Amino acid sequence: TEEAEVIAMGSTPLRLIAVVQPLLAAMMVFAGSLRGAGDTLTPMLVNGASVWLLRVPLSLLVTRWLGWGLTGVWLVMALDLTLRGVALYWQFRRGRWKTVEV
Repeated sequence: TEEAEVIAMGSTPLRLIAVVQPLLAAMMVFAGSLRGAGDTLTPMLVNGASVWLLRVPLSLLVTRWLGWGLTGVWLVMALDLTLRGVALYWQFRRGRWKTVEV
């Protein structure tokens, strides 16, 4: 689009999500590694809890009460993906997946 308002609204979230892409990739690698090793429960719980206990409530908070709009939602998503990646990395490093029988 060439509309200045649309460009202004989307430019900050696009820059933000570009920075978060490596974290998203790492999160996907650790989730896939755990699933591939037979630990399907951990990624399911981490992803479900992260979306419903973090992303949805914080998105409502930043849009309705703080007025951050689209940028706020993308900030919440960046936080969500980062925390998920850390949680899945931590679980991967613990090594319990090595004892799961497939």
